[in-house]
Amino acid sequence: MDENLNDRPKRKKENAKRDLVQQRIDRHQDTLEHLTSLATRAIVVGKRTYEQWLREYQNAPEAYRNPDSRKAMTMYFVLLGTGSVVVINFLLIKSPVEYILKQTGATEIWQILGAFALPILLLIFELSTGAQLQEARRIEDEDTEKVLEALGWFLICFTPLMIFGTYMAGDALNQGFQWVLMIALMILAGGTDAFIIYGYELIDMARGFVACRISLKRLKSQVERQEEKFSQAKKEVITSFTQLGRRYERHNQAYPQNPILPLAFAHTTAWFVNYARGEEAITGIPPRPPEVDYEFFQNLKWDEESPRLRRRRPPNDDFDNGATTQNPNSSNPNGNGGQSFAAPEPEDVDDVEAERDFYREQLRRSAQNSEREVRP
Repeated sequence: MDENLNDRPKRKKENAKRDLVQQRIDRHQDTLEHLTSLATRAIVVGKRTYEQWLREYQNAPEAYRNPDSRKAMTMYFVLLGTGSVVVINFLLIKSPVEYILKQTGATEIWQILGAFALPILLLIFELSTGAQLQEARRIEDEDTEKVLEALGWFLICFTPLMIFGTYMAGDALNQGFQWVLMIALMILAGGTDAFIIYGYELIDMARGFVACRISLKRLKSQVERQEEKFSQAKKEVITSFTQLGRRYERHNQAYPQNPILPLAFAHTTAWFVNYARGEEAITGIPPRPPEVDYEFFQNLKWDEESPRLRRRRPPNDDFDNGATTQNPNSSNPNGNGGQSFAAPEPEDVDDVEAERDFYREQLRRSAQNSEREVRP
């Protein structure tokens, strides 16, 4: 009787330590589940983004997929030059428009609006004329081509004539250098307009090329960000599971008469822990179905016509298994005081396909929930 009374403080202390360790283990398990959700979401988003990248890559012209550096620089230069031409053309026509509106007695607001509106309208007409002219040449419509060429020359001469008229009306041609300046501005204005109209095909090609390269680069960067999130989750899972195993072992070895019960993990969490460690760290779980594709980022290849995957690597090639710890779900009675999961016997599995269908559905729901609840 007295001996039992003397043991009560000791048992109370052991129970308190056990509860503290259990709380820490519970936090580790919550962390493992959270990291598994992050990894699952990274795979779902990564796959979807990669499929979008692959569609755009396959639909892009061959010249846009893997261009040589010389052609790429040419396209970027053409697009940059187009922007410069538009700015120069805008500045050249702005002053004549302001002068004409000022002579008509328009208010300052109308002068500002007109100085911006007319160059923009002229640019739209030039681009539209260039596009229609390109299409007429493609279908060999000679009548339409002649009409559009005449319209194109009118637009090309429009800005130089406005510059000439402004200089003449303002009596700004009193000195020789003013004639040289006017002629230079007229030639520059006509050249920029001609580039926009007759160089539309090259401009459109450069625009398509740059837009395609930017889109492919953006989608690839999104996939790589998801891969980084997945890799980080994998590293943190290794650390958290190692700490959990150490706490579990130390307590059960120190207090074998008051052990912590065997731990239970969700199947997706257990599969991800085993994948991250590269070994069967958690035993007694059903086989991982093919739909749980933790190897997606490892097998991903870029710049291919079809999503061919690399040869599957041996399980321990690219994994950091961390410190060696005893499996919290081991069947060793000296380690955890019991067995958490028994490996399924052949007679316990009547229909393997039905079981896999069940886990496929569970994975699909888990991925949907992760995508709704977990934010990057």
